[in-house]
Amino acid sequence: MSNASYEDWTQGRELRAVGTNAGSEPIAFQEWCHFKEAFAPELVARAIRESKIPVKSCVDPFGGSGTTALTCQFMGVEPSTIEVNPYLADLIEAKVTTYDSDNLASELGRIMADAEKCIDPEFHALSNSTPLTLVEPGVNGRWIFDADIAQRIWAILRSIERCSNKPHQRFFRVLLGGILIGVSNVVVNGKGRRYRSNWAGRKNNPTIVDNAFASAAHRAILDVHRYSK
Repeated sequence: MSNASYEDWTQGRELRAVGTNAGSEPIAFQEWCHFKEAFAPELVARAIRESKIPVKSCVDPFGGSGTTALTCQFMGVEPSTIEVNPYLADLIEAKVTTYDSDNLASELGRIMADAEKCIDPEFHALSNSTPLTLVEPGVNGRWIFDADIAQRIWAILRSIERCSNKPHQRFFRVLLGGILIGVSNVVVNGKGRRYRSNWAGRKNNPTIVDNAFASAAHRAILDVHRYSK
């Protein structure tokens, strides 16, 4: 890809600080999963442009959310990335993979339709194998996901796993992971988490999972379509 594509991606936005995205206009791919520690792609671009020797490849030993890899791809630099967190490794690979946006849209329709009729007896076995505080009834009256919310997440995940196209499977699994905090009873505060105010008194309808996932997938597919070249 050319530098012109990079400029189109970052849209000449103004940064609050070159080392962080905080307070700056969001750009494509960054909303696939909110990653507070991510730094701005402009920092990577600056390092490439100001290098005294031409940069043809880049090794990033701490891949994180994939800012370096994606910026390098936009600028015609070959990225090699290392990331030990399995979810973040999938997130990086999902961002730098080439897709057909029409095929992704069709796959999304199948996933939503399939999940709608999914009643999976394995869900209860899953609940018994996870930390007790993950799913209602939890421990001492505390849990992260209401039971019907967790079942809806599980139904979508099972539908995603039925994708025959492995890159598509990874793409949608990453996006599902990106909405989990938003449909849970907790919020992330720095590197920790705390329960939402009055969380026990509110009861979310499981359709919030469908809506959040579908919305995230539509935005991501638009990102793919816009930068497909």
